Amino acid sequence: MLDLNSKVVEIEKKYNVQNLKFNELSIWSFLRKSYQLEEEKGLIPTSNQVHVNYDNIPLTKKIANIFFGFRGWFNKYDYICFFNIKKKIVLGNEYLEIPLSNLISKLDSNSILYVDQHPRHYPKESSGLRKCSSLSFLLLIKVIYTFFYKIISPRVNFESKLLSQINDTYKIQVDYREAVSNFIIESKFYYFYLKIYSPRVIFFQDYSINQPLIYAAKKLSIKTVEISHGIIYQEMPQYFFQKKLNSDFFPNCICVYTKNEKKMLDSSINNNYDAVELIQREFLPFLKGIQKTSEANNILFGYRNTISVSTQFPVEDEVALFIKKCALIDDSIGWFISIRHFRSSYYDKFNFPSNIYIVNNCYDYMINTNIHASVYSTCIAEANYIGKKVILINIHNLSKKYLGKYENNLDIFIANTPSEFIEYVDTESFHTKSFYNCNHENNNFFLD
Repeated sequence: MLDLNSKVVEIEKKYNVQNLKFNELSIWSFLRKSYQLEEEKGLIPTSNQVHVNYDNIPLTKKIANIFFGFRGWFNKYDYICFFNIKKKIVLGNEYLEIPLSNLISKLDSNSILYVDQHPRHYPKESSGLRKCSSLSFLLLIKVIYTFFYKIISPRVNFESKLLSQINDTYKIQVDYREAVSNFIIESKFYYFYLKIYSPRVIFFQDYSINQPLIYAAKKLSIKTVEISHGIIYQEMPQYFFQKKLNSDFFPNCICVYTKNEKKMLDSSINNNYDAVELIQREFLPFLKGIQKTSEANNILFGYRNTISVSTQFPVEDEVALFIKKCALIDDSIGWFISIRHFRSSYYDKFNFPSNIYIVNNCYDYMINTNIHASVYSTCIAEANYIGKKVILINIHNLSKKYLGKYENNLDIFIANTPSEFIEYVDTESFHTKSFYNCNHENNNFFLD
């Protein structure tokens, strides 16, 4: 049974890791991410592969990307937003920046700098982001800074009996000295960077990969805001902690899209946020109203039923094999697996039948198909919002774990076997509620 991050939860319950310090630095607040990643590597064989399908970028292109939006670095802004290209989608002639739609609609484009954290960028004229620069430039400066810092400053050298014991007990080999050293260097670099630019607020999508930035910002009294990139489940140790940790390493505020998420975070006794704010997921009404595309319809034509699939990285292979078995049971159903984590060639090894297609745009096919399938992806909630039947593939009981409580009051079915999945394809829908409510009050809390 795959149980992601169970060791990290157990470690926090069993040990007083919240008291671990190096020179007054509360190190477990950021080390827990390293332990989560190491545990994931042990559970998921494919996690060591280069898996994101955007990574095949020529070196010359990566060098050129350093200068993308270069002039943006020579101005000061009230707001700086670090975001990731993997959340960009293009539907028809419309460009959507999913987690940032709230910011784009509310902030003066001259007052905010968007920093793209991925080395492949869309042209600014098509993106709608007037001031957008590449993180590659900042990373280059950070590499130079790190080089000289390591020459001048002594190496972090300390022993932690507790962390060594945890490494041995759980067979998770985290080089905690290196992790602490890297955090110190990164946080000092971002302190230097933020001291120069002095923004009022910093936005980002995932606090766990931006903790040195958050720590530096808080030292300078700069507000930090995480805009949630998807559904937050109570079973996620990234957001629900077993011990109260130092809040210097966590955002001042996290923005979520559902009342249930806000309620869970607000009521958590170990909540590390000053505020949890409810905002609209503004791109959803657009998604609901977009017209079906002829490109997708040309492929879909001829199948009695069609299913779009958003894959799940921890169980990518199991999902592919499950779908293959379903496709062989009934070849009158067309399956459309969207590329999210691997390049299309990754799926060649499964030797799929002809009614399974590998496609690039998850949302394009979600709109055009009748049913959406996944394990516990956020795409489930988006498909549910636009009125699609959702069938969950319950691999390692992950669907039940994260979404079982929604099974009876949303248009969601949970299938344990391929034959059960096919049975649900023809089961009448009972759409009554949605994950998302896009009509609640939209506040401007992050402008204060």
